[in-house]
Amino acid sequence: MQSTGEPMKQKLMTGKLCLALVLMSFLATGVNAGTKNGSPFYFPSEPGPYSVGYETYAISDNERDGRTLLLDVWYPVRRVDTKDAADAAYFFVPEAFGVDPLPARFAKVDVPIAPRNVKNLVVFSHGNNSFSAQSIALTETLASHGYVVVAPNHTGNTVFDPTDPFEVAALNRVGDVGFVIDHIMARNADEQDSFFQQINPDNVGVTGHSFGGFTTVGAAVGYEGIEGDPRISAIAPVSGVIQNIFTPEQLATIDIPVLLLGGTDDQVVPIEGNDYAYQNLVGEKPVHQVNLIGANHEQFAVLCDLGDSLINSGVAFEDWSTDFLGSLLLPRYTRVCLDALLEYETVERLQNQYVVSFFRRYLPISGSFWKSEPYGIFLFPDWKRQDKPDSKAWRKSGRDPSDLWY
Repeated sequence: MQSTGEPMKQKLMTGKLCLALVLMSFLATGVNAGTKNGSPFYFPSEPGPYSVGYETYAISDNERDGRTLLLDVWYPVRRVDTKDAADAAYFFVPEAFGVDPLPARFAKVDVPIAPRNVKNLVVFSHGNNSFSAQSIALTETLASHGYVVVAPNHTGNTVFDPTDPFEVAALNRVGDVGFVIDHIMARNADEQDSFFQQINPDNVGVTGHSFGGFTTVGAAVGYEGIEGDPRISAIAPVSGVIQNIFTPEQLATIDIPVLLLGGTDDQVVPIEGNDYAYQNLVGEKPVHQVNLIGANHEQFAVLCDLGDSLINSGVAFEDWSTDFLGSLLLPRYTRVCLDALLEYETVERLQNQYVVSFFRRYLPISGSFWKSEPYGIFLFPDWKRQDKPDSKAWRKSGRDPSDLWY
């Protein structure tokens, strides 16, 4: 039998090069490029083809003693339906403290979900003692690319109620992800619900930051008697707490696509934790590791936005110690936002680029002209955006690498 391995590899490399050249020409123009049949290509670091709707409400889990979770939900909507809609806003501390809510980037309230195309669900898990809207640049951008994104406030481990010890919070968090998936799929099956038959139950992604990165991995592989959820098809822990919690044997059982994203200047969860995970994720499915050079831990969330909003509201930096929000931000704002090795706007852009690309590649959008393949190029180790080479990327797969060009 004639061997086809080398010719096939050459064809794949040629196809990869051609697509890379096309995408690089788009980047040079600075636009979301429109091409074949008038169908635009939407770059993963920027808003996608949809506007974004937002709603927030509480749910209770009767199987866990009525545990209540406050949810933030972002979903794709038609642009025409947002014409007169109000902007969304996010409360990150109790309203009683009198702190203005964080304004949405572009999400709107009281708008219907976009019809027709079936969407995939992505669950986002916030960091330790944080809040569900801590990464709105990412969650809103994911929704604009066609995903339903749901972020629970992990009760007992939020800025509102930082009461639970680690082990209690860890168990609750992993259970929360499964419960949120159950809840959204129940809405998907309810003829009276606006989400009826809008979501693919077989393609669920999970992402999260810091303790939320742990939650992401725990939901997939299982944790302390809670089994991994088989509905989860791809995970993207960001600066995740993985090392010293999950054993090599546990990580070796994960056989879904994984993206490990982190910063080389992370002093809270050092990047070596992602190195450990990458080495021990040995399944057949692709594993991507991306290190953002100079990024620190808090830049993956909205800490800098909160500080900037405080300054813009007229609270001088020297008065932060007497302001409720300022007193929370003061110990970290200068180090994280002003003296950082990498600008937080760049970290935000790159986080969007890699996480959105990852899910668009491995949880493809139904009905989209631009299928999953073009987004894989943004994950390829040799990919560099022209303006700033701020990252280093690795990729591996249990399959022969010649059968994948992305």
